[in-house]
Amino acid sequence: QDPIVGSFEEKIQPVLSILESRQSNYIPFLVFIDPFGVKGFSLKTIRRILGLGGAEVFLLLDVDGVDRLLMSWDEPCRKILREASGFSEMEMEPIRVMANQRDRITAFRAKYYGSIETGNVAKMVLPFRMFDSSGSPLHDLVFLTNNELGFVKMKESMWQAASAGDFRFSESDLPDQLPLGFETPADSIWKRMVGKFSGQRVGGLQVRRFVELATIYLNKHKTEALRKHESESVPTGERIAVLGRKGKGPKGYPDDVTITFPQGTQS
Repeated sequence: QDPIVGSFEEKIQPVLSILESRQSNYIPFLVFIDPFGVKGFSLKTIRRILGLGGAEVFLLLDVDGVDRLLMSWDEPCRKILREASGFSEMEMEPIRVMANQRDRITAFRAKYYGSIETGNVAKMVLPFRMFDSSGSPLHDLVFLTNNELGFVKMKESMWQAASAGDFRFSESDLPDQLPLGFETPADSIWKRMVGKFSGQRVGGLQVRRFVELATIYLNKHKTEALRKHESESVPTGERIAVLGRKGKGPKGYPDDVTITFPQGTQS
């Protein structure tokens, strides 16, 4: 099909109307929104896209451009930010008056991605900070979905891209997070798991879903971390206990086992 020339907001509306009129409530539909700066897309349209069963959005968010609009703050800039973020000017004011650019961008990210989840735009948000090969930040790549499997598969793709490409990715809502591809993901996810399940006895299913759906890490990182901390080579106070394994095969952490975590700092 030939390219359709025009603005994204104008041309996507009739496409969505056609899809919404179909009897099937599941339509595989991936929308990549790559605006010029921040202008040209709205949160209202993203919500409409994700209202289709099977739809997912990949958004390139120019957070540096967001900051430029916050600093300009004339009516055209305010209008672009209102449409893109769904925030009122009053909601953006505490961010706008921050003196430091990094603080403004960090605050906007946290508010924007948080509002997408709490505002029922998308059940799962996977924001990545994109860097060039020299380590300079470029923009955010944001994957939005209501599908758990899609969420996990996108994480797997990002980890693969980070190890093989010219870019590195990190969780953009955690500004001090080391980039993907750092040397000890098992140690990092261990800290997250202990922070979440400190001193608790929990099922393997609960641990797996936490790692897959609430962190940037993969199930293989979870397994590596748990194996390390089940070993007698670590101190007793850092060791897990596992109950309910079946058979005599390799040690694993399937959904039906019970894992007791050591006492640690709650997140």
